[in-house]
Amino acid sequence: MTEYLYYLYSMAGFSVHFPRDKDYRRLAIQQVNDDSLVFILSYHGNNDEFVSMINDFIQAGLNPMIVSVTEADNNVIQNMSDLNFYMFTDDIQVNETDITSHISMIAIMELLLYQYVEDHGEDDFNMTRP
Repeated sequence: MTEYLYYLYSMAGFSVHFPRDKDYRRLAIQQVNDDSLVFILSYHGNNDEFVSMINDFIQAGLNPMIVSVTEADNNVIQNMSDLNFYMFTDDIQVNETDITSHISMIAIMELLLYQYVEDHGEDDFNMTRP
């Protein structure tokens, strides 16, 4: 899922940092500033690592725009975000593993990008539509 989103936003001309694991995220956080846009995709919205990251921004006096996509339920990350988009899906566990669909997250992220491109013009992003 996130590889596809990384591809879409990169091809649209955005400077995208996609921290794939905890160590990489720790380094990427150091590059965040007040002009940054941070997307947090967390179905349950209670991921300790992401909550801690947002708290670290606050403690450092940073004010990046935090946009989250979480389940349609009151949760910690939603309440810490500047903008929150809800996704509606069933929470599915199989063999003690979360296999909840994240298709809604992809759709929300695509729609955000396409609306931004539409509002700012395709020429700014060297993107063409069929």
